[in-house]
Amino acid sequence: MINGRVLVVVLQTPAIVYDNLFRAVTDLDAQAVFEDMLQSYPLEDTQPFKRFSARVVVDGWSNIHQLPRKPDQAIAAGSVFAYRLRNEVNESQKKDLADRLKAVQAVSIGERCNEGYGQILINPRFIGIGE
Repeated sequence: MINGRVLVVVLQTPAIVYDNLFRAVTDLDAQAVFEDMLQSYPLEDTQPFKRFSARVVVDGWSNIHQLPRKPDQAIAAGSVFAYRLRNEVNESQKKDLADRLKAVQAVSIGERCNEGYGQILINPRFIGIGE
């Protein structure tokens, strides 16, 4: 799961993410993904150094109100964001960091997570940098 200094986040499902002014964002800030899970493993920058992303509009139906939901801007499934750790991860730190990243991966990001939005993979094997 860990290879050198790069952390790659892949969205499995669209993610509805807002900034602190409640505007939809199309770039995934590291704080939105990792929160405080990586305090002892600081990133070089909160913005990804490489990205491939697209926007998508998500809507739906509210069974409670029997009305359509308001459309939301989301980051499309399949979007990829790469972050760089400030320091190389040594062998003794790899297990700890892998456990933290598994915990981050288990929790969805953004809004409407209970509907399946915001599911992520971190350093998946198909990217070519996983173990």
